[in-house]
Amino acid sequence: MTEELKIGVFVCECGDEISGSIDVAKVVGEVSKNSTVAIARRLRYGCLKDGLEEIRNTIRKQNLNRMVVAGCSPRTHEPIFRRVCEEAGLNRFLFEMVNIRDHCSWVHPVRCILSNGVHSQSKKKATEKAIALTRMGVARVALLEPREPTNIEITPIALVIGGGIAGMTSALSLAKQGVLVKLIEKESELGGMLRDHGKIYPSMTNAAELIRAKTKSIKENRNIQLFTKAKVSTISGHMGDYHVTVNVGAGLGPAQKAHSFRVGAIIIATGANILKPKGIFGYGKGKNVITQFQLEHRLYHASQFENIKSVVMIQCVGARNEERPYCSRICCMTALKNAVLLRESYPKIEVSILFRDLQTAHILSQEDINRARGLDVKFYKARSPKIGNGRASFYDELSGKDKEIPHDLLVLSTPLIAQPNAQMLSGLLKIPIDEFGFLPDPQVKLKPLQFIDTGIYVCGTAHWPATVAESIYQASGVAARVSSLLSKSRIECDTLIAEVNEKLCRACESCLDVCSFGAIAMETDKGEFNLSRVNPFLCKGCGACAVACPTGAMSMHHYTNRQFFAQIDAAMVPVEAQGELPLQGPRILGFCCLWGGYASADLAGASRLQYPSNLKIIRVDCSARVDPAFILRAFEVGADGVLIASCPIGECHYQDGNERCQKLSEKMKPLLSLLGIEPERLRMEWIGADEGERFAQLIKEFSAKLEKLGPSPFRGISPYAPTNVFKE
Repeated sequence: MTEELKIGVFVCECGDEISGSIDVAKVVGEVSKNSTVAIARRLRYGCLKDGLEEIRNTIRKQNLNRMVVAGCSPRTHEPIFRRVCEEAGLNRFLFEMVNIRDHCSWVHPVRCILSNGVHSQSKKKATEKAIALTRMGVARVALLEPREPTNIEITPIALVIGGGIAGMTSALSLAKQGVLVKLIEKESELGGMLRDHGKIYPSMTNAAELIRAKTKSIKENRNIQLFTKAKVSTISGHMGDYHVTVNVGAGLGPAQKAHSFRVGAIIIATGANILKPKGIFGYGKGKNVITQFQLEHRLYHASQFENIKSVVMIQCVGARNEERPYCSRICCMTALKNAVLLRESYPKIEVSILFRDLQTAHILSQEDINRARGLDVKFYKARSPKIGNGRASFYDELSGKDKEIPHDLLVLSTPLIAQPNAQMLSGLLKIPIDEFGFLPDPQVKLKPLQFIDTGIYVCGTAHWPATVAESIYQASGVAARVSSLLSKSRIECDTLIAEVNEKLCRACESCLDVCSFGAIAMETDKGEFNLSRVNPFLCKGCGACAVACPTGAMSMHHYTNRQFFAQIDAAMVPVEAQGELPLQGPRILGFCCLWGGYASADLAGASRLQYPSNLKIIRVDCSARVDPAFILRAFEVGADGVLIASCPIGECHYQDGNERCQKLSEKMKPLLSLLGIEPERLRMEWIGADEGERFAQLIKEFSAKLEKLGPSPFRGISPYAPTNVFKE
């Protein structure tokens, strides 16, 4: 027997933040006309104590089995209202949050800048959009199904890969909190690059003493099991329960021994390497051309300066070029430190620094620049330096003159580059790796130092070039997060994952090809035929498999095709079809990635950046979930344009979902042409969470483009697609 829907809708006024631009009573009245809505109410402040109590009591008294709150962003308030649902006895997955503040009232006030100039904007226009967004929420919540979370048991042991300063710091921090740690180091000694450093900038701490002290603490701590000359060979499992195999004695052939164990969390602290610039400025052809790292070693051992009268340092060697366009961030500070140490230790040696730009990230750097100048270190903003016959020639942009300086020692400031084993770790752990080989957190602004798999963390220079102080800060932050995770015996995870309909599965393996997390496998069913199987602990819920499946066998919990189609249809039902307002402007449907496009839309709202009100947003966890069928459905029911706003390349929360979506959207354009729809009506943009201004400008530009194209050729085909032209 089909359950009778009893949906409760609560429209929050948020003080005057929403009610100042939207006729909340009108929204409540229109939503109440839906036969599935049992009750619709307005709340002054839905998220405060009185509002939450009213929601809780209404659910109980009215015996509601679905709930919608139209108010602010689900990114900030959805957990609050889900908790209230559970307290009232309603499954939390039967709740939908509609964003009529950030995406409506804040960006469509009484006067609004439209794509074709400044127009008078009445409260009715913002109200029309709020009605549409709330109607979309009701359509979706009607199809939601109750779900129960999955409990994951936690193995209270941490694995730290890498024994440099970041790895040592995180291991010691965890051990001091009582967490058992497995520390893996590929070399025979701990310390990483700091073993050959003299002083650490800016504190000028003795690096060797720091490493010795931390090494002693690690070896004496009973909570840390240290493996040196070791290499991770296999990692499987999931957050809370990883199965790890480590080969100890790597490189010793038959002497190596395999150790297998289980851990609950993994910290990647594998560090970075210093670029050796072979062939650049004669490096590798003699002893008088070295890197800053080699100069550190000489200064530490106080040797090989007897016959040196002049030292020239060249910055950005092998960096900020086509191959490595990034700034390594530490090179200028290292050169500054070494120049001061040289002048203080060997006053007769002349030191000159040839820089392109001085990138000194530390707050004390300007003081040190002044200190270096006081020690008569020469600074030249050098353009295209050339080396020959023991002299450096260049054009100095500060003086506007050509210069030529003799040198007995040429020191090249080279960048940090990724470890060669980063690619292997990326494959083992199913985590993203950037084009330079570093392991960046996909969402540095929203979830720093953490990947989509919440049991894997990264710190130090494995993540990106960083100073020693930054590496220590990151290691301490990661240790705090891991400690919090491992302090629990089990954790609860939402079950928003993929599911296979075995009756429709044809074992084509399309889902396997697109899964970036190894969550899908082909298994024999009753010994007769193969079927896809989803590991619920590995699946991250990106939805790429549901889009790739040709038979529809693969679907997503909580984000089914039916739910998306219901939202699309509701978005395109105009209010004027109910005898209310005339249609104005092109109708745009936006599929916005939660971590990119949706977050930037929220920021545009928080910044009060105005844009046309003809955009209706559908939230997706990942743009990989945007099925071509959704795009076709949108045009079928009267959309004039479809926008996909995904996170930027390298920032995808699900590794490569944005790239998959981009490829599919490009394939869609020839099909749209065959259907008589201009390909320009489909637009995909990569947009970051911090690009609210760009989001607002994008909507203005896209709306203006669609106005020039005119109404979609599909207008009039659907009963929800009126044929009247755009009106101002």
